[in-house]
Amino acid sequence: MTISYKEALENLKKAQFEVEQARLAELSLVIKGIKEKIAEYHLTAEDLGLKSGAKKGAAKKGEAKYANPTNSAQTWSGKGRKPAWVEEYLARGGNINSLLIQR
Repeated sequence: MTISYKEALENLKKAQFEVEQARLAELSLVIKGIKEKIAEYHLTAEDLGLKSGAKKGAAKKGEAKYANPTNSAQTWSGKGRKPAWVEEYLARGGNINSLLIQR
């Protein structure tokens, strides 16, 4: 028996929630391990390819952070309500991180 679109969408939302909860549960251990390696090897932000003093992952005010993979003219700063193309992409099982604009 196949499930309806509505049921599949609800299952997807539940699964995405569970994935995010698992990520958050593991996050502190991951960060602790990274900090230990940074201290052990005396790494700097520059060593890691990060800009010193810049807020992690922050786009400049109004700067596009995400782009539609099928229409690069459609972008989003990551602030405010998600555009319809982002919502549709996520509803189809896409991951928001795959929409990040590579700099």
